[in-house]
Amino acid sequence: MNCPIIVHDWLPEPMLEHEIRLRAYYLFVRRGKREGHALDDWLKAENEIVHEMQPYRIRDSFLFRGN
Repeated sequence: MNCPIIVHDWLPEPMLEHEIRLRAYYLFVRRGKREGHALDDWLKAENEIVHEMQPYRIRDSFLFRGN
């Protein structure tokens, strides 16, 4: 039977948040663990993660292919 397979090109939300959290922590460590920049680190990490994923975005965030 030919059923379409839906492949998401975006991480599920908990995984995306985890990746952003890891990147933000990396930025915090790289800056010498100086406090007071949590929001800046989060926003920068979020921007970097989203931009890394852009080349993989496919029309309407889904790839439809049949077997």
